[in-house]
Amino acid sequence: MQSKSGVEKIIHALIVCSLSTIAQSRIYANSWQLNVSAISDLMKINDQISYVPFYPAFPFEYEKLPLTNDHYKGFFHETFILTIPQGQVFGLDGWVIVNDSLINELIWQRVYPAEVALQRAKENPVIIKEGRIAVIAQSGYNYYYHWIVEVLGRLALLEMQGVEYDFLYVPIHAPYMKETLQLWGIDSSKIIIATDDYMVSADTLIVPSLVANVSVDGCPRLVHYIPSYIVHYVRAKLLRNIEQQKHDYQFNKKVFISRQDASMRKVINEDEVFALFEAQDFVRYHLTKMSVIEQIALFNNAEIIVGSLGSGLTNLIFCNPDVQIIELYQARRDCTIWNLSQMVGLQHHRCIKTTDFIDQYEGQYDTLMPLDVIEELLTTLH
Repeated sequence: MQSKSGVEKIIHALIVCSLSTIAQSRIYANSWQLNVSAISDLMKINDQISYVPFYPAFPFEYEKLPLTNDHYKGFFHETFILTIPQGQVFGLDGWVIVNDSLINELIWQRVYPAEVALQRAKENPVIIKEGRIAVIAQSGYNYYYHWIVEVLGRLALLEMQGVEYDFLYVPIHAPYMKETLQLWGIDSSKIIIATDDYMVSADTLIVPSLVANVSVDGCPRLVHYIPSYIVHYVRAKLLRNIEQQKHDYQFNKKVFISRQDASMRKVINEDEVFALFEAQDFVRYHLTKMSVIEQIALFNNAEIIVGSLGSGLTNLIFCNPDVQIIELYQARRDCTIWNLSQMVGLQHHRCIKTTDFIDQYEGQYDTLMPLDVIEELLTTLH
C-alpha cells in the first residue's frame, strides 16, 4: 500500500499538471454543473456499455534530465476501448456524455469543458448519425506534440485492436491535422468535424482511452508522458506511408530548427546564434512553413539537429537512432522531449542550459541566448 506522503505527492503533481494546462490551453478547470462518473459506475447504470481492456497498467522511470534533479517515474494506466450505444459527443475536445455525465477516465489532465461550450452545443439541434462513430478528439489537440502522440495515439489504439467504425469524430482545422489523417490513410468522407457548435448522437460511440493517463511519484513539472508502444506505432505507421509515396526531398543533414515564428519562448538573438551554426554548414528550417511530410522527412534524413525545447522537436520520433540531438533549454524546465528521445532509442541527445530555469509563468520567457555557450558547444560537435 502506498504511503500517505506518496499519495500527497501524486495529488500535488496532478494539481501542477492541471495548472500548467490551464495556463497554456483553451480549456478550464471548472466542472460547474456537469456530473463526472467513473466507467464502472456508468456500466452499473447502463449494462449496454462495453469495456475492452487493451494494454495493462505498467510502471515507468526515465533517466533524469541532466540539467535538473527532478525524478520522473510513475505508472501508465490501463488503456481500453469503450463501446457506448446511443452515446453523445460534443466540442472540439471530444467530450463524451453518458447519462448526462462526463466520464472520469476520459478527462484529460483533470480539466473540464467551459460552461459556454455545452451551452453553445445545446442551442442547436442534435445531429443524429447512424452507424459507429469513433471519437479521438480530446483536449490538448491544438498542440502539435499532443496531436501526434496522443490524438493519433488513440487512432493507433483503434487500429491495434482491429476496431472498425463508420465515422471518425476529430477536429481538422489546422493543416497538420488534415495532413496527418490523410497520411494515416483516413478517408475524408468518414470524418465528422468536431466543433463547439453542436452535439452528435450516434447509434454507437467507440471511444479509445486516453493514451497518456498517468500517476506520478514526484513533481512532473510540465512533463507530458506517453507510453513507448504508442510512440513506436505512430512512428512506424507514418514513416511506412511516407516511404510508399516515394518523395525525393533534398534536405541538409545538419539542421537548425528556428523558433522565430513561435508564439512564445523566442530566441531574441536567433540570427546571431544561427550565424555560428551556419559557419559549421548548418541550414535553418522553419517547421511552420513545411508540410508534415516534409518535417518527418527532414528529421528522418538528418545527422545532427539543433533546436530549442518546443513542439517542433516532437518530430525526433522519426529520427534514425544514430542522429545527434542538441536541445537548447531556455527558462522552461520540461523534459518531455528528453523522455521522448529515450523511448525512440536515440543515444546522442544532449541538453544545453542557456539560462536559469524560471518556474513562474511556466517558464514562458523569450531568451537572449549567450553566444559563449553556443561557441563552447560548437567546439564539441563532431
